[in-house]
Amino acid sequence: MLLLNRHVEHMADLPLNVQEEVFGDCARAANAIRAVFGPVRINYECLGNQVAHVHWHLIPRHADDPEPRQPVWGWGPERLRGHASEARRDEIVRLIRAALDKAC
Repeated sequence: MLLLNRHVEHMADLPLNVQEEVFGDCARAANAIRAVFGPVRINYECLGNQVAHVHWHLIPRHADDPEPRQPVWGWGPERLRGHASEARRDEIVRLIRAALDKAC
């Protein structure tokens, strides 16, 4: 997830140069996720329906996804890959940060 570091409810309320920076950040994060996990696709979601703050979900999609053409939001817990332990989440963060650092 990418969070804007100031409160804005709508992407369109941002100055154009900041919108471009946000999209650039999304692309860099997606490239890092691709380098670490090797997904076949990245889904980008910026909805704002539940949390009225500009933020992006970057969702890696894999060849073995149960419904590869559907959004993940409707998947029940039985279809999700499960929750990662805190240690695994820390490792994922480390790997993505390393991929981001390598790209810069």
